[in-house]
Amino acid sequence: MGVEAKEIAGDQFDVRDRMGAFIDIDGDLQACGTCLKLHNSEESDHCPMLRMSGLLEVMTESDRVLTIG
Repeated sequence: MGVEAKEIAGDQFDVRDRMGAFIDIDGDLQACGTCLKLHNSEESDHCPMLRMSGLLEVMTESDRVLTIG
């Protein structure tokens, strides 16, 4: 799912809506540049790109990290 999550919307699971709700409560979503390239995707407002060094920094400084994919 990961970088393609923004495209998932339906009656039962509206992932885009849930991503927006998470961001609204100050959640932070990031996408790996390598993953974006592999899926022929681009960063978006919902999921901006971070390089591996940036992802490592987020992981080491965060109390909790949730990965999707």
